[in-house]
Amino acid sequence: MMINKIPYVKLLEEAKNVPILELRADDNEEVEFVLKVGELEKLGTLLQSFFGEPVKPKGQAPSKEAEVLTEPFGGIRDNQTLYHTKYNGRSCFAMIWPWGDGKLATVKIFREKNPLLDGK
Repeated sequence: MMINKIPYVKLLEEAKNVPILELRADDNEEVEFVLKVGELEKLGTLLQSFFGEPVKPKGQAPSKEAEVLTEPFGGIRDNQTLYHTKYNGRSCFAMIWPWGDGKLATVKIFREKNPLLDGK
């Protein structure tokens, strides 16, 4: 597994520097936004600097690992991309969902909840 080159919070900040069309969520735990698919190459370089290669690249059938990782979030399809790594003991994810129009995609970068911080 790759050693994370940038801190998680820095990843979230840098991701918002890619030209986005709509910001849906933005805090220290997650960011979710819509962008043009033409921006995915730039974003992919950033994501790989934190996560390494995708666990499930676009266009490939999900592996058992990808299915298990995404089950709590509704699973993953062939046309979607999944990144995953551990950072400071917590699972971190990036998921990319292309829209049916082929022009836009939704991106969500997040990490698993911390029971100590969330009181659970």
